[in-house]
Amino acid sequence: MRLVTVSALTALAALAATAPPAAATLAFQRAATGEIVVANDDGSSPRVIARGQFPVVSPDGRRVAFLAATSGVRGRIRVIGVHGGRPWTAVRRGVVVRARAAIWSPGGRRLVAAADRGADGYVVSALTRRRRPIRFAGDFSGATFSPDGRTLVVQRLSISFMRADLVAIDLRGHRRRTVRGRSLPVWGAGGVAWRNADATYKDPGTFAAIAVSRTLTGPAREVLRGGPALDAPVAWSADGSRLLVADGQSGQMQALILKPSTGASQTLPAAFASSTDAPAIAALSRDGQLVLGEAGGDVITEDLSGAITVLAAGATTPTWSR
Repeated sequence: MRLVTVSALTALAALAATAPPAAATLAFQRAATGEIVVANDDGSSPRVIARGQFPVVSPDGRRVAFLAATSGVRGRIRVIGVHGGRPWTAVRRGVVVRARAAIWSPGGRRLVAAADRGADGYVVSALTRRRRPIRFAGDFSGATFSPDGRTLVVQRLSISFMRADLVAIDLRGHRRRTVRGRSLPVWGAGGVAWRNADATYKDPGTFAAIAVSRTLTGPAREVLRGGPALDAPVAWSADGSRLLVADGQSGQMQALILKPSTGASQTLPAAFASSTDAPAIAALSRDGQLVLGEAGGDVITEDLSGAITVLAAGATTPTWSR
């Protein structure tokens, strides 16, 4: 009988954590036609599955949530399988915030979408299609799931925009807790990353910083400080060793790869820019090697050497499960 060593099992576990799903999926919107397109994560084999805007692919690469309207930010939030078929409605009167039709839980078993009326939003099961209302008590534009999918974190802005707090909602019992002085959170394997700044509603301020804590309420550590144009954390790599940060103004963003454990950072040369209100820098691959975004009206990736690959021409709002 062949024995597997502990070190071999550890190596296999690390490989599984960083490898993309077996059929990693790219989704995007064709700017000219409003078609929702899915493809392989290298852009090959594109196929139209729906018409609408703001697609968001589930982490397991099996479904896409989108706004079923070709203009505006209000309408039905629908879900469709990546192989097409008949879409189903997750929220009848939904609204897109920060160019996201919905936020998927890490396993892709449920999604949260903002409501245009009534409740702040809904938690929807992707398996049973059942939904239940939820009160955010905050701003859906800064929202992230905990790695286990049990907690939703949203940001709450003061009326004067002088301070942002985080509100954590336990989705099992809707219990809440507030963490003050943090905004635009991203929760992943490396912990919780967020943005701090001294800006106010009328004053752009003098600095912005990225901080990290291992847990939502744990001690914080500033890992990056820059000018007011330092935008926000975007995504963690699957092993938590790298954090993608967007840096720059909306017309020209650059991807910054940060290693929070050492404080080392690398700014990639490509200038990302979105043709819509969507963030120009969209995602980081699970292995931390590729940045997904939009530049020149195309969906592109940039690797750590600065090499650019066009995945889809004339496309916008990219999202993937890679």
